[in-house]
Amino acid sequence: MTYLNRFHKESTERMLRKMEEWKKSPTSSSEAAEKMKQNLTKALHIEATFIQNKSKL
Repeated sequence: MTYLNRFHKESTERMLRKMEEWKKSPTSSSEAAEKMKQNLTKALHIEATFIQNKSKL
């Protein structure tokens, strides 16, 4: 694999290691659903904050 720079190489290797760990202990569907809900809540909060700040400009 060709890497763009040192950071790219290190982050790619880190992600590959995490993927191997995930394969050893897969997430249950209920855990995945809960994580998706948390991510949606965060995304909605970020969007609301962005819109609020944009309207102040």
